[in-house]
Amino acid sequence: MGKTRDPVIRFWDLVDVRGPDDCWEWTGGRNSKKPHLAYGVFWIGDRHVLAHRFSLMLKIGKWPVLKALHSCDNPPCCNPNHLREGTQANNMHDMNSRQRRECERGEARHCAKLNEEKVRLIRKLFNPAKRNKATLARQFGVDKNVIQLVAERKAWRHVI
Repeated sequence: MGKTRDPVIRFWDLVDVRGPDDCWEWTGGRNSKKPHLAYGVFWIGDRHVLAHRFSLMLKIGKWPVLKALHSCDNPPCCNPNHLREGTQANNMHDMNSRQRRECERGEARHCAKLNEEKVRLIRKLFNPAKRNKATLARQFGVDKNVIQLVAERKAWRHVI
């Protein structure tokens, strides 16, 4: 029943609308269990869209071609006044200029397959002359490109 109602009405029913300058938090489902990193997820038929993108679409009158960027640095915010269309480069520039990079690194990343001990071992075993990337990749359960990045210290740079 809920998905057959007008999507715009359903959308605004799930937004905590406040003052024009305040963040309007998404109260529906989110795409992460970490509230400060979670974007709202909104279903339209059998397709899900990010809530802030839907809000930006309502603001500009068409689906954004680029990314929907937050001026408030609050992923669940759906206030159209806080959203604008931009590139990933714009997004990274905003993140760096506001010093809000909260990336977990190393073993703290939820998707990490390596740890510091394995990284040191990869660097010790890696030999470009032997072309052993594929062998190491199988041994450590990662892609051969990961082996290359670790060996060149482009990944796991913090590990000495």
